[in-house]
Amino acid sequence: MHRMLIVTIVLSFALNAATHSRAQTAQGDILRGEGRYLEGAGWYNFNTARAGRINVETWKAYNREVQRLYRDYMIDRARRIRYKKDLTNKVQADIERRFEEDQRRWRENPTPGDISSGDALNAIAGDLADPSIDPSNWRLKNVELPTGMTLTALAFKVADPRKSRLLQSTVAIERMLVKDGWPLAFRRPEIQRECADYEKAVNAIIEKCRKGIEIQAADYDRLRDSVAVLQKAVETAVPTRDNQRAQAREYVRRLDETSRIFAEQDYAEQLIRDVSEHKATNIAELLAFMRDYRLMFADPGSAPEVTSLYEGLYGLLRQQKEALGIRDPARASDVFRAGTVWVTTEPNHHMRLRVVERDGSRFTAMFHVGKQGDLVREIHGEVGNNTVSWRAADVRVIKGPQVKAKAQAKAQGHDNRGTIKGDEINFTFSGFGQQGSYTLRKVP
Repeated sequence: MHRMLIVTIVLSFALNAATHSRAQTAQGDILRGEGRYLEGAGWYNFNTARAGRINVETWKAYNREVQRLYRDYMIDRARRIRYKKDLTNKVQADIERRFEEDQRRWRENPTPGDISSGDALNAIAGDLADPSIDPSNWRLKNVELPTGMTLTALAFKVADPRKSRLLQSTVAIERMLVKDGWPLAFRRPEIQRECADYEKAVNAIIEKCRKGIEIQAADYDRLRDSVAVLQKAVETAVPTRDNQRAQAREYVRRLDETSRIFAEQDYAEQLIRDVSEHKATNIAELLAFMRDYRLMFADPGSAPEVTSLYEGLYGLLRQQKEALGIRDPARASDVFRAGTVWVTTEPNHHMRLRVVERDGSRFTAMFHVGKQGDLVREIHGEVGNNTVSWRAADVRVIKGPQVKAKAQAKAQGHDNRGTIKGDEINFTFSGFGQQGSYTLRKVP
């Protein structure tokens, strides 16, 4: 045992000596240290690049999802508005076409109503969610918000059902708090108590959210009951003269709309607190907050100062878009110009469409069918952002076999709808128990 211990000690000294013998010179130590440093730097740069790529891909995927949500929300909103107006044509294609026209106006030449409703702002906000924008560009080309502007002065709607099921509720803190004072119709003794009860209930529930105190059912019930009582009081206390009662009804309706958000306790508590505390100093911070909560701009109300705020905000969003070099999306239908000729891609079918006239969303074309142009139709149709369509009723037979009046409709053809993809239009047709598809390609 003693001999084995001696051998172990000797071997240990020998190994140490061998190890130190390889690092005897100062130059060797320096080179070895530099090698270790460069190896570590290489791995650092590699992992940094990999992390950067992951971050960029995550950023792009996140913004693609935001753009999709925003567009779906806006189309759904446009559909509801048109249904409320009881339009006779509720066809999906017509709704989409009108929506594309609205989008173009919101971006290029919005009306005061487009801005005050939030629609024009949302169109630009959707463009600014473009996943192709490099995150570094936001840091270099950001646009500052007006000094003192707070998110509580704005009104938002929730665009994502996974965030909130109450998609029609509005988040507008200053509106809820009657920050600008009660309108003239409410400034009468007969309704002062109801107004005071509402103010007490809404101030209490918002203060709890701001302080991080959990909302109780009694808080929510008290607020909602105060709104209901206020609605009833308007019907008896406010006269109909000079449209005062109608204006009061609309004001209480807005209070009712904003107070619904508290039905979703956890979401409301966090959102109200963050809207109250978030200090956005530039467009990037404002939009980042809205994307986190999947918020969109909503109608802020009729107060002149808020309307002016929205007009200024629209200008800043446009300025941010220009600074980042984002162009307004081109319409695919721009390729469907007057004078262009489109022919079928199928060798056994002979069709030729020549666009005679194009006036905005309306067009006139001559449609030749058959190898020798045996049938010629004059078409009057509509053009959307990426669609071309016409109804059988909008077709007039110019050349073809003579038919009786009863068969005239069938001779006119079918309802046609095409989707523009580059220099091709993929059509589907239906009517008279028939349906099918074909493709036309633009002649160079």
